[in-house]
Amino acid sequence: MFLYFYGKAVQGTYVFHKIEKEENPNYKPTPKWAYYVGIPTVSIFIILIGFGLITMTGLVPSTEVQAGIEMSRKDNGLLISNNIISKDDHIEYFYSYGFTSILEGGNVLTDNRVIIYWPDENKELQIYEIYFNDIASVELIQTGNLMNDSVYKVNSFNPDAWLQLELSTENRGDINFIEALRGKIGGSNP
Repeated sequence: MFLYFYGKAVQGTYVFHKIEKEENPNYKPTPKWAYYVGIPTVSIFIILIGFGLITMTGLVPSTEVQAGIEMSRKDNGLLISNNIISKDDHIEYFYSYGFTSILEGGNVLTDNRVIIYWPDENKELQIYEIYFNDIASVELIQTGNLMNDSVYKVNSFNPDAWLQLELSTENRGDINFIEALRGKIGGSNP
């Protein structure tokens, strides 16, 4: 709807300038630099608004860590139908770093384990999990920022078994996810 009215405003501006040019002999056209700066700026602005609206409607994955109760039924159903979780699992926190679908990769904290998943080069989902009673420690590998996710390593008692979690820092989602995980394993991890 916004784009329709924006297009009508642009069309009206061109008509106005055409009439102004015909009726005013001292009319000065808009400088070319204004077009070179204005058109890309407006285009970027429209793209950002569009992406924001698409994110809010649930057509693309959320950009932040979600509490289980905030997840859409569609996302929950995708996790179940792809055998990432079972119907009996209670999701506490969820984060997908996918751009167009949650199946592009993500992390799930359930009531009894932490899960990571991503598609391999053959588009088959790789799913790894560690149950809470098998977790030895959780350590921060890389602190995230506005542009990059935080990276945590979940170590099990078996030195060959560990998970690497990528979590969004938006609204302290990474902190909430890790604090909940540490609380499940006793809270004694650094």
